[in-house]
Amino acid sequence: MFDPKVFNNELQDIWETIVSNLMSFVLTENIVERAFFMGEIAENAFECNCLFQISGKVFTPKETSIQVGLSKREYENRIYSILHSGNEELERIKKLFEEVKQEHPKVIRLIYDTQKNSLDCRFDYELISNQDYEFFEAVQEWKEELNAALASAQH
Repeated sequence: MFDPKVFNNELQDIWETIVSNLMSFVLTENIVERAFFMGEIAENAFECNCLFQISGKVFTPKETSIQVGLSKREYENRIYSILHSGNEELERIKKLFEEVKQEHPKVIRLIYDTQKNSLDCRFDYELISNQDYEFFEAVQEWKEELNAALASAQH
């Protein structure tokens, strides 16, 4: 029998794991204003990536690693950990929705605001990647949208 409290608690645990892993990339919340996670759940495949807002601008993980002074090895180890863990959490989401016989979201966007300690989550039920459009492109597009919104908010 479906218990919404159990379902929500499990989902909350997944969000907390993702946020914790994102923040482990930079090891300090002081420099990161917001952390972004995008994941895609296809039939038998999972993809994810992340972005970080520092000093009013959104950066890729590679750009962030330069901002925070990570070595190449530190960057590679941390991004592998985030992406691996992110994919595991996406798989947990898919299973959680299947257990309650609900359609699972195809795309998940999380925005964690470190200053407010708040989390915003958005679901989409259509895949964003296809033969002509790759997941990486969607993440880059999201980065551009976020930076454009930040730039217009500053003026």
